[in-house]
Amino acid sequence: MEKAFRIYLEPVFGWDDSVQREKHRERFSPERNRIIMDSGEDVGILRTYPDDQFQKLSQLFILPEYQGRGLGESVLKIVLQEARERDLPVRLMVLKNNPRAIQFYKRFGFETIDHDENHFTMEAS
Repeated sequence: MEKAFRIYLEPVFGWDDSVQREKHRERFSPERNRIIMDSGEDVGILRTYPDDQFQKLSQLFILPEYQGRGLGESVLKIVLQEARERDLPVRLMVLKNNPRAIQFYKRFGFETIDHDENHFTMEAS
């Protein structure tokens, strides 16, 4: 998924392949990850975490060559529906230097509820 997020992470945190691979291994949890597919091809990843107070959307990455086809929209609608069924809002963090993602989430009703130096925390009901 390097293609999907390196352009946003590198300017903020730098990039070291071995460090990124190790972070991925540490964070990878098969039961929390769903592979996004298009016509039988693996094109992205979705990671969510249930919580008592909200559904956390940890990662939604789609390979650049598959973006703009409505895949992210379809996946996000599923996440929002799953959270509604549990009567929970969806919360996420997005890098401030990723205006395309910020606008994408705003289209689905996400609002900024907090921020730090590098991220906005956004939430939608």
